[in-house]
Amino acid sequence: MSYSHLVTKLQPGFSLDDMEALQAFHSFYLKYQTQVTQDLRHTLSHHPIFGPILKNQDLDTQLKEERLSSELQESAIMKGEWEPYTRHLMRQGTAYGQMGLEFHDWYSVVKLFREKLQPYLVEEYHGNVDHLLRVWNGADKLLDYTMSSIAAAYMGAKNNRILEEKTRAQTALEELQSIQERFRLAIEGSSAGIWDWDIRTNEVFYAPRFKALLGYEEHEFADQFDSFANALHPRDKKYVFEKINATLENDVPYDVIYRLKTKKRGYRWFLTRGKVLRDELGIAYRMAGSISDITNAKKAEEEVKKLNATLEQKVKERTTDLQETNKELESFSYTVSHDLRAPLRAIDGFSKVLVSSLGGKIEPDALHYLEVIIENVGKMGHLIDDLLAFSRMSRREKREVTFDTCQLVNEVFNDLMQIEDGKKTTLKLDKHLPPMFADREMMKHVFANLLGNAIKFSGSRQKPLVEVGYQTSQYELVYFVRDNGVGFDMKYAKKLFGIFQRLHSEDEFEGTGVGLAIVQRIIHRHGGKIWVDSEEEKGATFYFSLSTNEKQNDKG
Repeated sequence: MSYSHLVTKLQPGFSLDDMEALQAFHSFYLKYQTQVTQDLRHTLSHHPIFGPILKNQDLDTQLKEERLSSELQESAIMKGEWEPYTRHLMRQGTAYGQMGLEFHDWYSVVKLFREKLQPYLVEEYHGNVDHLLRVWNGADKLLDYTMSSIAAAYMGAKNNRILEEKTRAQTALEELQSIQERFRLAIEGSSAGIWDWDIRTNEVFYAPRFKALLGYEEHEFADQFDSFANALHPRDKKYVFEKINATLENDVPYDVIYRLKTKKRGYRWFLTRGKVLRDELGIAYRMAGSISDITNAKKAEEEVKKLNATLEQKVKERTTDLQETNKELESFSYTVSHDLRAPLRAIDGFSKVLVSSLGGKIEPDALHYLEVIIENVGKMGHLIDDLLAFSRMSRREKREVTFDTCQLVNEVFNDLMQIEDGKKTTLKLDKHLPPMFADREMMKHVFANLLGNAIKFSGSRQKPLVEVGYQTSQYELVYFVRDNGVGFDMKYAKKLFGIFQRLHSEDEFEGTGVGLAIVQRIIHRHGGKIWVDSEEEKGATFYFSLSTNEKQNDKG
């Protein structure tokens, strides 16, 4: 099929500002294209529609198609060569139509792309909202144009099927004149919605299927032209009668869409095609054709129009949401960095100046008070750092990979032992610990906290021991970190993962009470769960599982 007329129609009318926004987005996207594409491909591999499609297509073919699309897109944006890119998009739309994909299926891919793109935009431009909005506007312009081009070809593919049906119907009508005498006998048992209008008598033969489409029994719909006229929607009557007159007078093709009132289902949409038969003098004496119920197709068409009409509003709403989120994050960061830290620095600084300048002149009690102030200012600083870490962990984009769990545990444990002032804690590590499919940096934070707590709470033992292993069941893989430390009463277990919650006094064990809250948030972001089992003076065991994943369970 030729799309030349669609290509001309869909040539972008971008302004200079639009082109600058598109080019700004393109420059940004080149930097993150690999990550975004990998994230999107991974998500689509689990999609109920696109998952099987990707599975049946080899990776080289996918990568080749992505490279071609990227090259054509770059030529369009940077060189103004839009027609090759538009034709490429239309071929995609045609393929979607031929594959039988519904509109919402491939629209969901656009939605996923936006979701994958957003964290990289925030990461890149979190300090420059104006530039972020400009790049986001460029992304929206490109996606709007892409969807319009794909939708045009998508509808074209659907129209092809209608045209094929029309050709078959017209061929049948052209043969109608030669089988006129047998016509009634042939169509009485037909399943098509056939009608045959005798213009001279104004009688109309409505085939059983025609009446059935309207929900009527044979005797309930009279074989008269008025039966059809009365069933027409009032707003369609003038248009339909004009089309009939044009066909009778000038042989204009009778190919009309209108609404007919059914017996029980209200008005429904129909497509009718007809042809006129004339006598030797050219006078029309018969008109015959068929109808098809296209209500579902019309609903789909209206849905496409509705989605296109609301697309711009959705973009504005998303942009507003993004702006509000950035404002909240900026306000939070400013509060922590300035409103909280500035007075702490002043208190710490002046306290140290007093201690240094007064020296031996200061009373022992006053000196003790100043030391307590300096110590608590330091604790407050650590608390602010942990609070910031807790906040950042909620916003950080996951970058899941498969990695060696044993290697990560050894790395974290060795780092912790270097700052434990010579403590001799033994690590018992299961060498067969399965690899993980997760964000490695996040899981490093998990093990740093769990191992750090295990070392801390077992430090008073004569032979402190920390064990890391795993358990398997029919449904999940569970990792655990166990120690032989002081333990705790399980009636307090529910408080353990709350922010600022502590089960021991700060005099006994240092800490801010934020670490396990961060650990729980990380595990939940990976679709898993965390729990603990403990007994006073008998140690504690922390268990956690991640969401089921083939890569996670692959020990090879």
